[in-house]
Amino acid sequence: IDEGLKNDHTDGHIDNIARFVAPGRVVCQAPAGPEDPNAATLDAIAGIVTAEIVDLGAYADLTGRALAGAFRGSAEVSSASPFTEWSVTANGTATNLGVGVPQVDPLLAGEATIAGGIALAGGRWTVDNVRIATAQLDASASGSFGRPEDTLVVRANLADVGVFDL
Repeated sequence: IDEGLKNDHTDGHIDNIARFVAPGRVVCQAPAGPEDPNAATLDAIAGIVTAEIVDLGAYADLTGRALAGAFRGSAEVSSASPFTEWSVTANGTATNLGVGVPQVDPLLAGEATIAGGIALAGGRWTVDNVRIATAQLDASASGSFGRPEDTLVVRANLADVGVFDL
């Protein structure tokens, strides 16, 4: 936020709109209603987040999956309250990713690069050149889903199907 919120005595400090409340959890302020003098500002929270997450397992509760590995990178984030529309464009590297799926986790082992964007607007998910590349996998996705007319194209190249324990 360029100038802080109205009646903000902190001169725009981030802790006036967002706070870490527990490991892996951030709470963002939302307007009290349409008459809130900060409604327009809070409805347009956007920014660039740079993160180094040494243990993605801390975010397992958010995703409902047994996550593993580490991530380092940045993401440009924008959202509108009540967070029914948002977008994220990320670029980073990861180490030993795991999503708790035995058929997928061997493909994510080692170093990985991750890039691309995902957005949700009007009930439609848009995937913009999302790519994950490891020594075992090079996968990409683009398109949209959420409506009958949508198309999502996913491509995956495997270096060696022997990584699967068949």
